[in-house]
Amino acid sequence: MNYFDFIDKFVTSSPFFPYKDNIITGCNGLYGETETSYRILSHWSMLLNDCSLDTEFLSGFVDLFLSEFYKHDLSIGPYKARYSEKKDTSNGLIGTAWNVEGIISTIMLCNKLHDKDQIKRDLIDLLPAILKHYSYNEHKSNWPNIIEPNGEKLGLDRTFNHQLWFATSKLQAGIFLDDEDISYDASKFLDNLAVNLKHNHVGAFYHTLGSFPHYHKTLIKRLISSKYRKDMLLKEYGYHGFNLLGLVRAFDYGRLELKSILERELKITTKKRFIKNQNDNKYGSSYNPVGLEIAAAISKLKYNDNNILFWLNYHFANFFDSNNFVFCNSSDIPTLNARLYEMTYLNNKTKDILRYDLNENLWYFVE
Repeated sequence: MNYFDFIDKFVTSSPFFPYKDNIITGCNGLYGETETSYRILSHWSMLLNDCSLDTEFLSGFVDLFLSEFYKHDLSIGPYKARYSEKKDTSNGLIGTAWNVEGIISTIMLCNKLHDKDQIKRDLIDLLPAILKHYSYNEHKSNWPNIIEPNGEKLGLDRTFNHQLWFATSKLQAGIFLDDEDISYDASKFLDNLAVNLKHNHVGAFYHTLGSFPHYHKTLIKRLISSKYRKDMLLKEYGYHGFNLLGLVRAFDYGRLELKSILERELKITTKKRFIKNQNDNKYGSSYNPVGLEIAAAISKLKYNDNNILFWLNYHFANFFDSNNFVFCNSSDIPTLNARLYEMTYLNNKTKDILRYDLNENLWYFVE
């Protein structure tokens, strides 16, 4: 079974694929926060762009996507991502980053259909409407405010991967719309990536922004509390691939100078210690599909590298039920299944040579 046939089968057989009146949302993984429909729809839209399904199937999804995204008034604030009494409901910057990714993906789906010109225009209008709420601080090289759906401005999202993914989504939107005003600050963030990108003592991405005082406060906290230090190390092992995928997205949109950074950040993934710390990691593959993320990053450097197969098969061996064609072994099964979409970031040349053996639950290359 080739890559595209696999995606077709996965989408059409999944009990978690969203349909009208049957959108099964996740709970933001281990964080246990009931999510709204926007994230799950955004993820599935990416998978559909690698499908060869009939137009009726695609059309139904596009209609559903717009009807859901039209339920919120973007003139007030961005979309609600989660239900939470203790945290912001927009899920920092990452909620909007995922939505922008999904909106653009669904616009691309419209290009495959003949009767969706108006929906396409409506979706295009959503992009500047959602992004206008965010102002960039060029001096500090970050977006200093989380914006709530009601327009309330909260403090800084200190999570590095959130800022990185927001930057890459904004870059993607600016290029897609041919609007330099939208992509300008995203480019500035990436130009000054070294300000915010730091590493822990084993070489994984530091979870917090690397700038003062955020890095320094959390570093002191790690020195004081061994429990906090161990938990953050586990988290940084689990999120390393997600950060890599953020860089992959920027690389795909023309930031080719990131190749050297990808090469550097992939070195840790070859270490036995890194692989060992993926096992039973609550921040790792049962929520963040580390294997898919690392495979995508490797494929940008060498499309037929056997380490791509190692990481794909790591994810599938541990989480894919080939008998029922569904991902499992997770506290958030709907989201884990939708996050197969991260596999769509593989190099297109890699996709062309990938084959899946259903009996062995194994990916391999054919050249």
